[in-house]
This record gives sequence, structure tokens and C-alpha cells, in this order.
Amino acid sequence: SAFLESALLYGRAVWTANRPSDARKILNEVSEKLPDGINQTELQWVIGKIEDEQRQPEQALVHFQKALSYPE
Repeated sequence: SAFLESALLYGRAVWTANRPSDARKILNEVSEKLPDGINQTELQWVIGKIEDEQRQPEQALVHFQKALSYPE
């Protein structure tokens, strides 16, 4: 969806601006707002990468596992 694409771009821009905590918050809020059935693979992967970068391996694993739970 256009909303998801825009949110991903915005979250990545915030992350790139060296504001990973803000980016993680934004993307988690987006994830909660999305209706069931929307593929969140890339969204969950980005959140996982942010968590990994912030040395939160357990949280990163949660998001990577969520990313893998969506069918292609």
C-alpha cells in the first residue's frame, strides 16, 4: 500500500538521520495500525535491523521472525 511504502521511506530517513529510537517508534506504530493481512516483511526486517544496530539481539530476532512469517 502507499501508506506502508511512505511509512517505510519516512522511517528509513529518520534512521539514516541517526535517530534510530525515533525510527523504531514510528515503524512499530505503523505496524500496529496496519490491518490484518497486510504483508509486513520489509517493515519487520527494517525494525529488526534497527534493533540489531542498537545491540538488542533478542528484540531483533522477534522482528526477523515476524518478517519470515509472511508468505511471499
